[in-house]
Amino acid sequence: MSSNRWLAAAGIALVLLVGASIAVGLNRGSETEFPAGSPEGTVQRYVRAVEQQDANALRALLSPDAQQRCELADIRNALRYPTERDLRVTLRDTKVSNDRAEVRVRVTESTGGTQPFDSSSFDHDETFDVVRFNNEWFIDQPTGPIYCPPKVVPTVVVTVTASPTPPPPTPSPSPVASPRAGTP
Repeated sequence: MSSNRWLAAAGIALVLLVGASIAVGLNRGSETEFPAGSPEGTVQRYVRAVEQQDANALRALLSPDAQQRCELADIRNALRYPTERDLRVTLRDTKVSNDRAEVRVRVTESTGGTQPFDSSSFDHDETFDVVRFNNEWFIDQPTGPIYCPPKVVPTVVVTVTASPTPPPPTPSPSPVASPRAGTP
């Protein structure tokens, strides 16, 4: 009888192990959902808009200043290529200072290699400059695949004009001795 108990216990353990493996496998594919009102949530929605090739949603996530620099047609063109893109984005860190934030992420891009062992994927780090405007966070300088001209920082040119050098003083005429009358 003891062998039947061991067999039953091993069967139950196997079922539990398979169930746990399935649960871990299903949870591994889920992504962390960041709050919508956070810099990380803004970057997450930006990445989703890139994946879905939704130019309107992407542009709505840009700051008013960035929207002036980024034309909708340019965003649409940038989202066209490559058509088969798989992005995996991992949050590295976030630094918030008042109404500005810097969100650093690690991006793994796969464009679908066709040969065995050729995944055509590469990793790179991206930094998103995020600003708070009317209590909402917006991307201030988009990163790949979107390119918008950077902010133009006005330069101030100061021209210093030297005043002309005054001419050297002219010597005053020295008094000329005049002969006295009556001197020999």
